[in-house]
Amino acid sequence: MRWHYQIRKTTNIEGGDWFDIVEMYGKSYGYTTGGVRPGGATKAEAIQDLEHMLTDAKRYRVLVQE
Repeated sequence: MRWHYQIRKTTNIEGGDWFDIVEMYGKSYGYTTGGVRPGGATKAEAIQDLEHMLTDAKRYRVLVQE
């Protein structure tokens, strides 16, 4: 199963919007319940993870969670 990062939009109880990034599994299999953050064992790996997130964020539509 393939996964990618995707921006998720949620609305809080006051009606304000919040955007974060989640890991999406397949096209509709599901996604992480909480937002994820970049990381790695080295600075280079953390930067690579950030670049992966940015590439995917630009490529995929915003996931609207109701």
